[in-house]
Amino acid sequence: MAGPMSAIADALADIEGQLRAVGETEAAGRLADRRTGLDESALRVVVFGEFNRGKSTLINALLGRVVLDAKLVPTTGHVTRVTYGPIDQGVVRYADDRCETFDLARLGSFSTLDLQGRARVDVAAIVVRVAVPLLADGLVLIDTPGVCEQESQTRRALNAIAEADLVLLVLDARQMLGQIEREYAADWLTEKLGKPVTPVINFMGFIEPDERGAVRQVLDRWCHGRLRSGLGRPWFEVDALAALKHELGRGDPPADDYQTLIDTLGGFRGPTRLAVQSASRRAQIAADLRDISLANATVRERLQVDAARVTRERETARTDLQTRHQRFDAEARLKRDELAVAVRTILGDMLEVLIGIWFTGETKQGLEENASKWYADRLAEAIRGVEKAALAKLLELAGDSLARPEPLTVGEQVLLTTRLNVGTLANTPAGQKEIGAGAVVGGLIGTFAVPVPIVGTAIGAAVGGWLVSRFATKVPDYAEAYRSQVRDRWATDTKTVTNILFAQFDARVEELRRQIASQLAGSVILASPVELPRRVALDRAIAAAVRLAADG
Repeated sequence: MAGPMSAIADALADIEGQLRAVGETEAAGRLADRRTGLDESALRVVVFGEFNRGKSTLINALLGRVVLDAKLVPTTGHVTRVTYGPIDQGVVRYADDRCETFDLARLGSFSTLDLQGRARVDVAAIVVRVAVPLLADGLVLIDTPGVCEQESQTRRALNAIAEADLVLLVLDARQMLGQIEREYAADWLTEKLGKPVTPVINFMGFIEPDERGAVRQVLDRWCHGRLRSGLGRPWFEVDALAALKHELGRGDPPADDYQTLIDTLGGFRGPTRLAVQSASRRAQIAADLRDISLANATVRERLQVDAARVTRERETARTDLQTRHQRFDAEARLKRDELAVAVRTILGDMLEVLIGIWFTGETKQGLEENASKWYADRLAEAIRGVEKAALAKLLELAGDSLARPEPLTVGEQVLLTTRLNVGTLANTPAGQKEIGAGAVVGGLIGTFAVPVPIVGTAIGAAVGGWLVSRFATKVPDYAEAYRSQVRDRWATDTKTVTNILFAQFDARVEELRRQIASQLAGSVILASPVELPRRVALDRAIAAAVRLAADG
């Protein structure tokens, strides 16, 4: 790093230190991330947009192969960086900073949403390396979750924008330019963050040919004066799925801008790339610094007006944090114990429902056709119940001062593939109940057949019982056989469910514990005669850094 960018990095490092000195550790960490990325040579292209716009399909088409999951329903749960590597592989960084290398066949287990539309909470970052020529010169494609679907997914997507040198805004020609897209692209991405934004129009093939001109006019009016593309043209029309099929050898080349987009991205290098990188990164830093400056000004003004009150509020908050920190482990153990009781009740009650309602009074054919589905449905319902119970306990622990824990994803990790089938059961020998009944019948017959009191009855009973034991059999009880299989399988599956549930519960408890510790570490209480001058100096340093970022 040299020249002006080096000066900006030095200024940021100084501001980071000043922020930590007044307890603003979160803002300091954010600036540290920006400073680290200042000298990255890669061109970071973020693919952004609402859900179901075809972002992952577009990236797959640009790569010329299927790397990311792309389906009709929203699937992307985490930001995924796709970069060049001689060997195809992925690296996941977990929330506790552990890293794991994985085969790309497992990518979906880290990056995609479960059936309830939830992302894995233990994943912090995902990097995919593939041997694709388009990426060989330092191009990085960043896939993002769809915005406006769930708060957590939207937050991840918006955070990824901070990395962007360029933004490809994927739009759907069938429902063009909703309010959210207009606000994000023009107001936030361009005006506030200064990002170059290039729309990519997907699904134009679904528009009648005589109506496409009107769509283009709408887009042209909207782009003009609002967006700064950075790629030499205001937008690209790409049928992402058709392009991907062509790359996979299953279709003709699409008659749109697909190849032009590839050529433009692949040829985006040299002074043009450096200029875009510099401008985008400087603008992002300036936006972050302005936000920090506003927050700092608010605190500074409060200190100037009533420093004593601010100090009292901080002391009270710190005392509350210390008390909560001391009590947290005991409260967490209590919530865990309460959850264990709730889990046993939910799983036990569901088993009784399953046995008592679904596996009683059914024919052999009905059991063979439906047993597996009944079992899987009830197990899935029980899993949703224990997930809900666990989240309720976590919310009680979090209270109002900690970030809301994400829902648990037990159902994603339990494979509901149980196949119940007892096969064809043989008739079984008569039991004591049947032998006894035979003896009674034989005794009655003997009483009339042998006119000697008691003797005829005894002989008949003996013969009747012997005949039943020798020749009679019982028809198998298929319902009971299935109930027995259900009980055995339920015991195994619920043990698996419980283990996964508490592993996720404990991970979320640990995250809450880290939040409390972080808040406590950041609850710096300075005497106002010390803090106020520091915040005034911080204002001056931020203003100078903003000017430095703007002068490039």
